[in-house]
Amino acid sequence: MKRPKIAYYNAVDPKRRLETIYEVKGIPHCVLINPDGIVVWEGWPQQEGFELTEKTIESLIKDH
Repeated sequence: MKRPKIAYYNAVDPKRRLETIYEVKGIPHCVLINPDGIVVWEGWPQQEGFELTEKTIESLIKDH
């Protein structure tokens, strides 16, 4: 996907601090944070009923 160009960051948390904060239940665990620093989606991207699909991402971009 070349457009839209979206800058994003990822990180490794070897001390597992965010596991406690976000109550991670499985891996992969994804957290989408908007430019204002607000979490707009989090979870396991394939969790039934909460899938992180193209439609979901489009809605998040439109709404936030």
